[in-house]
Amino acid sequence: MDELRDFAFSDLHLTDDIEMKERIDMFEYALFGTYIPNNLLLLGDIFDIYRDSLDNIVRRCARFFEIISKVKGLIYYVPGNHDDKLAHLYVNSDKLKINHMFTGKFLWENGPQCVLIHGHRYDKIVREHYRASKIGTRFQEWIWRLSNGKVDIAPLWSFAEAVMDDKRLLENVRNSVLKEFCSENRKVIFMGHTHKPELIRKDGSLIVDCGDFCSKFSWVEIKREPDGIFNRFIDLCKLSNGYKITINRITY
Repeated sequence: MDELRDFAFSDLHLTDDIEMKERIDMFEYALFGTYIPNNLLLLGDIFDIYRDSLDNIVRRCARFFEIISKVKGLIYYVPGNHDDKLAHLYVNSDKLKINHMFTGKFLWENGPQCVLIHGHRYDKIVREHYRASKIGTRFQEWIWRLSNGKVDIAPLWSFAEAVMDDKRLLENVRNSVLKEFCSENRKVIFMGHTHKPELIRKDGSLIVDCGDFCSKFSWVEIKREPDGIFNRFIDLCKLSNGYKITINRITY
């Protein structure tokens, strides 16, 4: 329990009234149940901003912010396609307990070069139909507000998850990520968006897909030495029937 680990989560899709409290309880257990969290990587779609204002999110998700404030090290936030507004709000807000918000390269001291992305910019559906998806998002928001939060018409993340069941599309997303970031060996690419947890070694690099924490309840734990060097493994974990399970472990 005294062992320090870095944690990576993606796609919590918070601000859903019905399931939010239970999801935050599970998130707290995953984050603090086994090891002491050092640094925390939040890889996008943590919130569904289209459903709420920043003030309401901070108020309704106060316990989430309280939980992450207990993290020993730094908190890195990479906006996704559902919480991209957060990047603009973050600049002028002291309400978000986040140390860094960005997308791109990230280097742990004495460790391999890492890349933190959400993944939606490499999704053909999102990229080519960005404007249509934005219109759809606004329509969802209008219906949701008009019904006082009682009606939600087919959330976009559910649609995205169904689309990602197309194996070829999923491979295209990951291949596009590799093409952009893997010109050199020994890169670790942390991502989400696909809702498909997996550790993939290819061409000397490693894709760490966290999956999601709204249906799969998966996340990633990184064990490093105190001086920053990777201790040769990354764990892909999930919750099943209230218990933590290690799906896969890969050395690096």
